[in-house]
Amino acid sequence: AESMDLREWTKLGVVLDIGSAGSWDSDGVGAPHLLRLDDGTTRMYYTGQGKDGSTAIGVAKCEDNEVTEFVREQAVVTFSDE
Repeated sequence: AESMDLREWTKLGVVLDIGSAGSWDSDGVGAPHLLRLDDGTTRMYYTGQGKDGSTAIGVAKCEDNEVTEFVREQAVVTFSDE
């Protein structure tokens, strides 16, 4: 989203949507944290929720400087009550 006055915002689109059906983040994504790396890429660490209510942390990568679209990477940290 963008704003000229930090009071009124305009949505620009989605940079990371929920995962596909049956995936670990198919029910929701949120709490993004961005890191710009020395190689010029940006990584987003985010939480995801599965259909069964499980929560995990995922990583997505963006290679452009505009940070307009992220591609999921394979790293996932899952929380368990066992």
